[in-house]
Amino acid sequence: MTTYEYVGAAAWAKDDSEFTKAKQRTWNEWRGYAAVRVRTGETSADEGTARTLVEHRYYRGMHGDPLPDGAVRTARVDDHAGAKIDDDLPAYQGQVAETVTYRGDAATPVIDGTVVTKLWTREAGRHARTGASPLISRQTATLSSTTTAHVSGGKTRTTSNTTLEFDPAYPLPVRTQTTGDTEAPGDETCSVITYRHNTSAGLLGYPVQVRTTAGTCATAATAGPDRLDGRHPHLLRRPRLRRGADEEPGHPGRGRPGRRHGPLLSEATAYDKYGRATATTDSDGRVTRSEFTRRTRCRPAWSSPTPRATRSPPTSRRAADWP
Repeated sequence: MTTYEYVGAAAWAKDDSEFTKAKQRTWNEWRGYAAVRVRTGETSADEGTARTLVEHRYYRGMHGDPLPDGAVRTARVDDHAGAKIDDDLPAYQGQVAETVTYRGDAATPVIDGTVVTKLWTREAGRHARTGASPLISRQTATLSSTTTAHVSGGKTRTTSNTTLEFDPAYPLPVRTQTTGDTEAPGDETCSVITYRHNTSAGLLGYPVQVRTTAGTCATAATAGPDRLDGRHPHLLRRPRLRRGADEEPGHPGRGRPGRRHGPLLSEATAYDKYGRATATTDSDGRVTRSEFTRRTRCRPAWSSPTPRATRSPPTSRRAADWP
């Protein structure tokens, strides 16, 4: 059994639709509750089960909402301890700001771990409206994700993944930094991602290179022997796959053997013109193929799956159903 507990007061934002007359606009846009606690299962000593408790705190997009006196609302999202996560911007509404996992559902629950998510946004376009604020289109993506685990002895271990730079045209990360443990410097990694966009075909966000180095992104440009990985899908040669008449190659490839830091294949997939996977190649070069059999005729829904003879009118010849 799963139950839901809604925490805090409900939020309502002012209707800013241009299809509603200005004098009839009111605060009728439902923005939900600040937090929801989800309890799952039942505690039973006989069965050895315990009810779980997870709390989700949300962005509701209330920052900047007009107030009846003409002022503008100031709103922010706090974590479970009351610390500020970020301003509650309209572009963030509906996204999870924090997830808190507890060790069971006790009267005074003990936190097992938390995940705090900060978001990023930028304006992509706007449209002026008569009698209403401009209609703004925004790109939104995850800026950082910080995970804190409560370990034994009252200690915690915090890891983070932060995007330092986004693609200039699309909400895609191009430079990210990961921290293994914020209390133990020296285990950071930096990843630089390069994309190739095919706007005419509508193919966006496909990485052609991912370069991961040990250390922070400030030292990534000079990384040498500490480089962890460097995948160059656009430089890899395609595996020799036997293709049928309807099969078109994808973009798989194999790395050059014997190179310590060279491109290495993790997985490659070939597709036919219908988008069906026809061959996959693993990191050891083993190929698994799938074949699809074409049907030249379709069986009508009313026909019997087994052959049967039918008696025809005197003026017609006898015919057989589908063989």
